[in-house]
Amino acid sequence: MTRRTVDDVTGTLCDVTGGAPASTTGAVCGFVLSHATAAHDMEIVQAHLTHRGEMKTIDARDNVPPVRRAILVVALFAVFAFPRAAHAQSGGLDAVFGLSFSIARQTASDARIVDEGWVDAQINEANRLFSPLGTRFRWTIEKPLAETHASMHTRADRDALTPLTEANGVVDVFLVRELEDVDDPGTYRRGVCWTGKGGKRFLIVSQVAGISVLAHELGHFFGNQHTQVTDNLMSYSRTGAPPFLDDGQKATITAFSTRFLATGRLVDVGPPIRFF
Repeated sequence: MTRRTVDDVTGTLCDVTGGAPASTTGAVCGFVLSHATAAHDMEIVQAHLTHRGEMKTIDARDNVPPVRRAILVVALFAVFAFPRAAHAQSGGLDAVFGLSFSIARQTASDARIVDEGWVDAQINEANRLFSPLGTRFRWTIEKPLAETHASMHTRADRDALTPLTEANGVVDVFLVRELEDVDDPGTYRRGVCWTGKGGKRFLIVSQVAGISVLAHELGHFFGNQHTQVTDNLMSYSRTGAPPFLDDGQKATITAFSTRFLATGRLVDVGPPIRFF
């Protein structure tokens, strides 16, 4: 049986046979089936994009009547087109940017150094701060990070991650076991926004990072520098209160989001697609 899958990142239809991808778009179309329920001639299958967001797949069985297929195509068009058209008419920024996570493994096993809940908490905190500005984030890609890149000690170590980044369209995040300060050896950082050779920017986050570290590094990615204001997202001075952004920082994020969209550096991937 061949399943036709609408990918929630690219809108691509991927052929999947026996639960494994037969044709993929890079690392985008692969998924793991979680459960299925039969519904007459169609089978609605809930899938998890390898911890990259949820979507549904629909069986393309030969005995599905053409009328039902036509209805399905119209429904798919409505899901994709109408919300985006309403957004375009609103005139406001409302973008969802994909995050590509490359995650190191534990030394004693093939398990990830952080679990899915850890990553989700980081994304949720970033969205708490960025979503009021019309900028949101969603986990769209996950890749294992080779042992040779699991510990960062030098500039060369960081630069070596550049070839592992995705093409323009997403924010690359590398989750590592340890991240040594290249300017103060012996001191270990929780995160960094790094510009690799060739000018490609990406984030490196340590497994010991606090809940707002990803948001802080995204703040750098979207144009903000450090500040001395206590409890500001871009400050090292914290009291434990929820971090915040000031008006100038918010304006900078909005400007960079708009520029990234205009240049294609980042692509609006939209929210996860679900069929009920």
